[in-house]
Amino acid sequence: MVERLIAASQWKQGDPEILVVFDAGHDAPRIAYLLGDLPVRVLGRTRSDRVLRRPTPPRGHDPDGGRFREHGASSSSATRPPGTPGTW
Repeated sequence: MVERLIAASQWKQGDPEILVVFDAGHDAPRIAYLLGDLPVRVLGRTRSDRVLRRPTPPRGHDPDGGRFREHGASSSSATRPPGTPGTW
């Protein structure tokens, strides 16, 4: 679609970037990566109960044994009241 807008002269160099908006359920970071070479800004809504994960800690020897962690610590805005610093 973006390439068609450029081809039809609806967007030209110097114009503001095209805003692409997605609802929750779409992978906005992945789409932003795929459209990285086009003049677009991607805006995606995230559900309020979505749990985001921090990077997995490095693997190290655990004297107690057990499996390595598959996920990092969670960072959820659902556990804090809206408007609290750290939720935005």
